[in-house]
Amino acid sequence: MRLGFYKADQFSSTSHMMTLYDDGMRTIIEIPQALVNKIDSVSKARGVSRAAAIRTAIAEYLDRLSISEPTEDSAFGIWKGRVKDGLSYQRSLRDEWK
Repeated sequence: MRLGFYKADQFSSTSHMMTLYDDGMRTIIEIPQALVNKIDSVSKARGVSRAAAIRTAIAEYLDRLSISEPTEDSAFGIWKGRVKDGLSYQRSLRDEWK
């Protein structure tokens, strides 16, 4: 989920930014001044509020951390470099059941 940066003028007078975050929450956190300065620089350069910059940063951070479902590509080559081939390994596991 990438939220992107939103400028205040992108919303009509009948809408408000909270419509993007209807299930959102307000919170208080302590942020070191050095980070606040960086956030302010980014938000000023992008023409967005500090809150919008923080929401975007959190969303992008969580996207990077999100654990995706395994794909065929993630399993390809998993046996490379193993001494025992897959079939031998399977047979040894089945031998444990006897």
